[in-house]
Amino acid sequence: MKTVVTWIFAGGEIPYELIETYRKKNQADWVIAVDGGLAAMERLEICPTHIVGDFDTVDTRLLEQYQLEKQVVIRKFQPKKDFTDGQIAIELALELCSTKIVLFGATGRRLDHLLGNLDLLYMAEQNGACCEILDAYNRVQLLRSNQYYRIEQKTQFGSYISLLPFTDRVEGITLTGFQYPLTNYTMTRFLNPTLGISNEIVEESGTIWFSDGILICIESTDNKIA
Repeated sequence: MKTVVTWIFAGGEIPYELIETYRKKNQADWVIAVDGGLAAMERLEICPTHIVGDFDTVDTRLLEQYQLEKQVVIRKFQPKKDFTDGQIAIELALELCSTKIVLFGATGRRLDHLLGNLDLLYMAEQNGACCEILDAYNRVQLLRSNQYYRIEQKTQFGSYISLLPFTDRVEGITLTGFQYPLTNYTMTRFLNPTLGISNEIVEESGTIWFSDGILICIESTDNKIA
C-alpha cells in the first residue's frame, strides 16, 4: 500500500524552526491549513492544497489571495458547529486516503483543544492512519497493542519517553532498553497512572510491547528542538 502523507497546520503554537528542519527530510502529498494555521504556512512559504475552518482567526486578505488559486481547495464552515476545525482537518485527511498524518500547531495555550486533539489521534488510528502531533518539545502518538515499537536512542525526538494509558487499562506492558524496565505490567488511568512518565532509553534502542489497550507515547525534551 502506498503511503499517503498529510501535514495539518492548526492554529496553536507553530514550531517554525522544527518544521524548517523537518521539511528538508520529509515530504507531504497533501497539506491542510486550518484557519489561523494558514498564516504560519504563509510565513514558512508552504502552499496548502486545502484550507478548512470557520475562518474566525484567519487574515481575510490572506484568505482572499488563496481564493484566487484554483488548485487550492477551500472549505468554509459556520462558527457555531459541533466539532472543531481540527476534527474537520482530520476527517478531510482521511477522505484523502491519508495513511500518515502529522499535526503541527496542535498544542498551545488551550488545554481543551490539546485534549481534544489527543482524541483526534484516536479517530485517525481507528480509520487506518498513523497520526502524530509535533511541536518544539514533543512528539505525541498512540501505540496499539500486540505490536513491537522500537525507538532508537540516536534518533529519538527527545531525552524522555513517557507512556500514559489512553484506555482505562493497558495490560502486559513490557519495556526493554529503558532506565525503568517493565515486564507484563498493567497500567490503569486511575491507579498509579503516572508511573510511565519520564523514562529514558539507556541502550541503543528501547522496545515497547503490550498485550491489550492503547498507550499515549510522548517523546519529549526540556530543550527546544530546531
